[in-house]
Amino acid sequence: MTYRRVAVTSAGLTTSVTAYTSGDSVGTEFVFALTPATTLSSGRGVILGASIIDEGNVLAACDLAIFNAASTPAADNAANAWSDANIRNFVGVIKFATADVNASANNRFASALLGSPLPFEAPTGSLYGSLITRSANAVFTAVTDVTLSLFIDFN
Repeated sequence: MTYRRVAVTSAGLTTSVTAYTSGDSVGTEFVFALTPATTLSSGRGVILGASIIDEGNVLAACDLAIFNAASTPAADNAANAWSDANIRNFVGVIKFATADVNASANNRFASALLGSPLPFEAPTGSLYGSLITRSANAVFTAVTDVTLSLFIDFN
């Protein structure tokens, strides 16, 4: 097994007074650029798991929806929604349950190892992710408070 960690930092997180509610999009679309990490030119692989770091110390349960093409998710802090055309590029979802989220005094973190690998094809050389909160949570302290990582096997 040859796996790589591909990490990306958030943008566009709400730092104002309007709290997130369950089902809201969190930030803008995350772009996982695979080109530097890819050992095969096929653009294919499997996702083995993911991790999340929340420096704002606010997230609890959340889902990471993965797409193999850029999509147009709902705006940050709005109910998640995709067009029918966008949802055709859906690869799968990685769930971070409340019980999996570890809170420290300064931040929160979680990992999700998939029971079955999630296969994908990435024709553009990237995967795209949208984070969806599954609980109400406060606003972030900075637009870049969240870092997501995918663990991918390219064999």
